[in-house]
Amino acid sequence: MLAIVGRPNVGKSTLFNRLVGGRKAIVEDTPGVTRDTNLGEVEWGHARFVVMDTGGLDTAAASEGLPDKVRRQIQKAVDQADVLLLIVDGKVPVHPQDLDVVRILRKTEKPILCAVNKIDTNAHTENVYPYYRLGLEPLMPISAEHGIGVGDLLDAVVERLPSPRPESAGTVIAEPVKVAVLGRPNVGKSTLVNNLLGEERQLVDEMPGTTRDAIDTPFTWRGIPHLLIDTAGIGKKAKVTVTLDKIAVIKALQSLERCDVALLMLDANEGVGVQDAQIGRYILEKEKGVVILMNKWDLVRGKGRSSRKTLEQVYDHLPHLRFAPIVPISALTGHNVVNALRWIQRVEEACRMRVPTGELNRLLEEAVKAHSPPSEGARLRKLNYITQIRDAPPTFLVFGNSARKPETSYQRYLINQIRNRFGFKGAPLRLLFRKKN
Repeated sequence: MLAIVGRPNVGKSTLFNRLVGGRKAIVEDTPGVTRDTNLGEVEWGHARFVVMDTGGLDTAAASEGLPDKVRRQIQKAVDQADVLLLIVDGKVPVHPQDLDVVRILRKTEKPILCAVNKIDTNAHTENVYPYYRLGLEPLMPISAEHGIGVGDLLDAVVERLPSPRPESAGTVIAEPVKVAVLGRPNVGKSTLVNNLLGEERQLVDEMPGTTRDAIDTPFTWRGIPHLLIDTAGIGKKAKVTVTLDKIAVIKALQSLERCDVALLMLDANEGVGVQDAQIGRYILEKEKGVVILMNKWDLVRGKGRSSRKTLEQVYDHLPHLRFAPIVPISALTGHNVVNALRWIQRVEEACRMRVPTGELNRLLEEAVKAHSPPSEGARLRKLNYITQIRDAPPTFLVFGNSARKPETSYQRYLINQIRNRFGFKGAPLRLLFRKKN
């Protein structure tokens, strides 16, 4: 495992994106953009290892509040890493904080590499020499933005990594269940991630917008590997004005593309808002499995009937997500979080479920007999047979005497019949129609 460390705005996230092969971390010409520790996987030659992008280590910042939390996150990454990679800015003189960072890293007695970044041309090479003052060799001149020197840097990293343990022949590594945590700012997404992991992996602060990147964190539950994707809070468009916030929201929505199950977190104390419904529509558009989490349930007044009524009213505000389970939790205390994990597993299985064609056709025959499809003008509509053609999302192809879709209410009727018979709780269902040859 490799940890990338250094002062703010020296190019750590740019190098991280270069190593993992994509814009996984937010990059902006503003110090302190990265706060949480971001993880990615790198393959170089025959080696495969995890790289961690950390927040900027500002040794002169206040010792309390968010800066102190960032420092604790960096210390955890340094403790977990096998090799430490210090990034410095080759376009400026040696900064006193660079020396402070080196002193901190030396205490670990781990292999330390120093990359002098922003050496974009041969004319900039002389900018490397002042950094011999740090007492680290070899110094690796690189340009993270243009990829210059990155190959030599990776060679040096691989040389210092511990030898991998041999894997058993024929071992199949299961793909993790990818779970994206979405919601408005400050509803408790990072608190939930920390609770699931049993440690403060994600920064939590009273200030909304603490999380900016979509942070991937692997964990295992009941022997099943999972990948948690903690995202930035998705606020109303009118309130998203700062460039960094816009990028964070875009990355939160992009996380939907690669997840299997989306957790829509709501604030039980505030109820369901317009923005919650909009996030629910985003999830539905991407056709992902969904679990609704009513967080801060410990703050809801009343027990018994009033609590059940609060849960039932959620569907009134989120009618497009009536198929999703609702789980009341407290991310802070851990109340009912295990039940949320169970539902993640059930929904993921529902998204992959296959129904035999014979059973589907029996259901279609019964459904049509109970409620005939609406006619197209003077022509009677016939639905002949149905088959499932794919999963994730479960997709069904209906053959009949017309390729046109019936009206929305009848499509909803058929989907409800499928759900009532076979389940598919939390999984979006898709119906396609084709004319029978």
